[in-house]
Amino acid sequence: MKRNYIPEGMSSTPAQITERNSWVTALSADLAPETYTLFKTTVHYLTATESADTLAEEANDILRDLLEELGDEAELDAELRQLGCQLSQQLQTADASDEPLNDEPWLLARGHDLAHTVAAFWTDLADTYSGRQAACQRLLEDFADDSHSSRRHALELACSRFYLDTHQAHRLLARAHELARQRHQGRAAPSLNQQSQRAARQAFSARSAGLAHHGNR
Repeated sequence: MKRNYIPEGMSSTPAQITERNSWVTALSADLAPETYTLFKTTVHYLTATESADTLAEEANDILRDLLEELGDEAELDAELRQLGCQLSQQLQTADASDEPLNDEPWLLARGHDLAHTVAAFWTDLADTYSGRQAACQRLLEDFADDSHSSRRHALELACSRFYLDTHQAHRLLARAHELARQRHQGRAAPSLNQQSQRAARQAFSARSAGLAHHGNR
């Protein structure tokens, strides 16, 4: 066997990589306005109603519960340190009068990060659009039925890093599912401008044929 041999089917082709990256980029852009609003609303609510210590403790508890199920203590400790450090730094910028956190560049950046996280999660569900949508639909049913699965757990863990709960994770996945469908249909169908141009060409061709027929009479 050759060195660095990768069995067929275990690696992605350049075309597959390009297709995946295109979906992640496009779906991230579609999700970004909504993830920004959701993240900003969540942070403002939390910082307006909780002290910095309480907020950090609650966020850590959520992450701890999720990671303990995985049994990975090293990942748990690393995630808790990262989350606590990030949260402390951002809360230090809040007004001393407990006004909601209003660091717009940070909110925009984290909203974009959340959009990218959800878009990448959807894209990695399968290798094709139809496979991704089918897997996504099954996962949405898991949420609706309150059934637990490794994929649901992975999404909840990813969203908890943005202080989102399971209901908000479900909402974002459903939105990604819908936006992907809309984008796919938009690719498959001609745009309104293309349709108008096609109709104009057809009308011109029909009119020209009619004039030629009239001239030959």
